[in-house]
Amino acid sequence: MEFDVLRNDELGRFGVAGKDLQAGDILHTETPLVVGPKQDSAVVCLGCNIFLDGTSAGPRCSKCGWPLCPDCDNSEAPLHRGECSVFVENHVKFQNLPREAMICLQLDCIAPLRFLLAKEAYPDRWEKEVSQMEHHEDARRQTPAWTVDDTNIVKYLRGPCKLSRFPESLIQQVCGILEVNSFEAHTLSGNPVRCIFPKLAIFAHSCVPNLTHSISLDGSFQMVCRAAVDIPKGEMLYTTYTYTLTGTRDRQIHLRKGKFFTCHCPRCLDPTELGTYFSSLKCLSCPNGYIQSTAPLDEAAPWKCNSCDTSTSGQKIQEIIGKIQESVEALKEQPASRRKLLDTEKLHKHLLGK
Repeated sequence: MEFDVLRNDELGRFGVAGKDLQAGDILHTETPLVVGPKQDSAVVCLGCNIFLDGTSAGPRCSKCGWPLCPDCDNSEAPLHRGECSVFVENHVKFQNLPREAMICLQLDCIAPLRFLLAKEAYPDRWEKEVSQMEHHEDARRQTPAWTVDDTNIVKYLRGPCKLSRFPESLIQQVCGILEVNSFEAHTLSGNPVRCIFPKLAIFAHSCVPNLTHSISLDGSFQMVCRAAVDIPKGEMLYTTYTYTLTGTRDRQIHLRKGKFFTCHCPRCLDPTELGTYFSSLKCLSCPNGYIQSTAPLDEAAPWKCNSCDTSTSGQKIQEIIGKIQESVEALKEQPASRRKLLDTEKLHKHLLGK
């Protein structure tokens, strides 16, 4: 590996460059310890993750009766083998859903169960790589997610699945690790899954990361981590835990809700987002001004134009941004068509004030 692992009281474990790195250099490759459906997933194949019919008409595993497409059933999909044995041994049946159901809470247990089975299969990896991963137990206890996980995962695994050998505290630890440290990947069909890469999770977060990673679409989910820019030996290494193509407010909400911290990177502290004006609004009172937050980490802070005296409350700005996001999301839901393209261009011109 081209990095060293250090530790301090503020960050816990973090990585620094072990030598001078050039943009594009590979730091490391890694296959995930765990791959599984995201929480609140629709009904998907537990082998390849394609969408399946959740009603009684949908394809099922010939052994356990849980969702599995015919191809994966015939190939004894490796991802499904562990939970399949548990479900068969303890007679845990999948409950078919009504056709209008959008999510399947039964699948919330799959990734944590695979994680627990991986702990038993690879005790050395758990001890050396996973047990040190942050799971924010104290913070999570104060959130609705803790109660939901206790009902849908902890009690389900220890009850119907009869896995009392896994303590409640361990199951919640696994749920926390998945919530805080998992990275999203996609299958060939485009469906999202969550993966645990213990080495990748060592790197600290920044909204201006100096690392980039890519995850294979071939079903192996192999991850390749590269230097995004030239990095001198000893410099701290940063990946990102959020989407860099979102504004400061949305990034902060995502990080506080799912990762339990506030980001203080240079981009988040700069009202112009390092000169990109990514979250700024065009001022309608002057020709060249941009309205930007006076304190980017405070949603209630007023916004002011950088060219004239125009000032707007933070609440009003959030209302404007909310309406813009609603319009964009409505466009995304439209099927691909010429009309969608024209509607997109129309919205773009409207937002530009033309």
